[in-house]
Amino acid sequence: QDFLNHFFKPFKQTIMKNLMPLTTIKKVDLISKDGELLIKYLPGYPRSYRFDASRGRFNENGENVLTQKVEAFSFTPIGYRKFTDDILGYGKKTWIEFFFLNESLQVCALMFHGYSVDEFMRLANTMFYDGVSPCDCLITATPNEKVSNHPDAKGQKYFIASFSYKPLAKD
Repeated sequence: QDFLNHFFKPFKQTIMKNLMPLTTIKKVDLISKDGELLIKYLPGYPRSYRFDASRGRFNENGENVLTQKVEAFSFTPIGYRKFTDDILGYGKKTWIEFFFLNESLQVCALMFHGYSVDEFMRLANTMFYDGVSPCDCLITATPNEKVSNHPDAKGQKYFIASFSYKPLAKD
C-alpha cells in the first residue's frame, strides 16, 4: 500500500494541479495557432466542483479533495446564475452556480446554496455599486465554521462560504 501511494503521489498531484481553477484568463491562450478553440466542454455537462458545507472544503465531483478544511478557493467566473429549484435532494432552495475554467481549460461549475448564497449576494451588492461584474473579478470563497442552533441539530457544526473579490487587470 505504501509503495502504491508513493508511486502514484506525483501522478495525483499533477491531476490535482490541472483541476485547480484558472485565476486569470487573460494570460492563457484559449485559441490555438490554427484558430481552434482549446476549451473543453460537453454541452450541458460541465465538470462538477462542490463546496462540502459539512467539512468546510472544496472538491471535484465529490471525490477529489481540492482544498483543506477552511482553505480558500479562488476562481474567475466566465458566467453565473442564481435560481431556485429542488435539486440534489435538498428540497427547494436558492442556488448560485458559477462557471469557470480550470487549468486544463475545461468548463467547470460550482454551486452554493443557503446562507452561502446570502453571503454572495451581499458581495454582489458591493460589486454592483463598485461597477464590476463577478466575471471581471477573481472571486475567493472561504469556508467559515458555524454552529447550529436548530433544536434537531443543536451544537452541530457546519460551514458557510464567505466571499471576497479582486478586480482583474484590464487588458
